[in-house]
Amino acid sequence: MERKDSLHDEPTVSFRHFAHMTKQDSDLLLVNVPTLYDDAASTLIKLLRSLEHTPRYRLPVDQLQHALQTATRAVRENATDEQVLLCLCHDIGKAISVLNHPAIGAEIMRPFVSTDIYQIILTHADFQGRYSYPHRGQDEKAYLRFQSEPWFELALRFSDSWDCPSFDPSYPSQPLEEFLPLIHQACSERRWGPRSIHTAPTR
Repeated sequence: MERKDSLHDEPTVSFRHFAHMTKQDSDLLLVNVPTLYDDAASTLIKLLRSLEHTPRYRLPVDQLQHALQTATRAVRENATDEQVLLCLCHDIGKAISVLNHPAIGAEIMRPFVSTDIYQIILTHADFQGRYSYPHRGQDEKAYLRFQSEPWFELALRFSDSWDCPSFDPSYPSQPLEEFLPLIHQACSERRWGPRSIHTAPTR
């Protein structure tokens, strides 16, 4: 029997255990798929703003300043919009956890970026590790395992020109507000596209 959602007055599925799902339930769950990312831009913006309040871990800038500085450097080098988005959101996973933040951030951004950009977010710690890993007993050449990948050169550029230099508290970064149209555009264009990890209709 069709029920109404008490908060939104929308029909809800009939099952209380996933094993009891019917075809009608499945179809009902997919009705709103095209709109599931309507609020994605505002969610990403909230995550970025929250980086201002994550621990600095003795760095000279907070995580939001680092993101803005990285993105601003890319803008000033005439990077593409998607590359600027990479710079802005590469550490967005730190809003959830600093530990394993590349993997967290990559999955957050996956529906909105190309496979190459996804891979760069996922692996950027190894490229930065050229400088940090030797001090921690880790392999500073770990990044070379990606040498045959088509995105390798861009990952190097991202790391050397945009990410690694962006801990300078005196650098004049653009404010987050100047990047908001880019975030809204990316979320609008990529919603439920072929790079989403979910099985769902494309727009």
